[in-house]
Amino acid sequence: MADKQGVRASDFNRFLKAKAPEKPCPECGVNHWALSKASDDESSDPLVQAGIVMGANTNRFMPVHTLFCTNCGFMKFFAAAIVEDWIEKNG
Repeated sequence: MADKQGVRASDFNRFLKAKAPEKPCPECGVNHWALSKASDDESSDPLVQAGIVMGANTNRFMPVHTLFCTNCGFMKFFAAAIVEDWIEKNG
């Protein structure tokens, strides 16, 4: 579930299966993706989190959840609010 700490990998994976079926990387064509996780979470169900800075000279950021291609590093971003809303509605 989404909580004050973030979204667990298992919940993000459920969201992805329901809303964003896996497709090959648009850059290199390889179909192998990995979750970006909180660097200090070594649990079997880690938190996933990231943020995009909203411009130069600002401390504002947009919370996102990300996947990256393990071959070339291309990243996919998913708005955290949408992911967390889906998790809340779908348990």
